[in-house]
Order: sequence, then structure tokens, then C-alpha cells
Amino acid sequence: MATTMMINHGTIPLGSLLGGVLADAVGYRPAMWIMTGVVAPSRLVLAMSPMRRERDFPHAHEPEQAHAKG
Repeated sequence: MATTMMINHGTIPLGSLLGGVLADAVGYRPAMWIMTGVVAPSRLVLAMSPMRRERDFPHAHEPEQAHAKG
């Protein structure tokens, strides 16, 4: 979880920099439309993945319990 959070939060400065460069190059309003066009279809990655069919959490592996004699 920590690795995922580091990767997600670590890319925010890079995205901000690239967004600023794009906005300077084409203007703010076109940059927002371009990014909307890029982000909106990105949900298809999850929609087309096998996770779409998952309804429950996977069963956790239960540790073996010591058999008490008595």
C-alpha cells in the first residue's frame, strides 16, 4: 500500500508540470479539454479488466491452528 501511495502521489508534481506546459502551449481551455479527453476513457482500463467480474474479496488464507489435546 505504501508503494502504491508513493507512486500515485509522486506523479502529482510531474503531472502539474506537464499540465502547465500544455496550458502554455495551447491555452488553458483547450488544455482542460485535452486532459478531459485523456482521463475520461481511462476508466475503460478497469471496466475491461477481470476485476469487473469480482463481487467479493478473495478468501483470506487462514493460518493453521495448533490442535490442542485435552
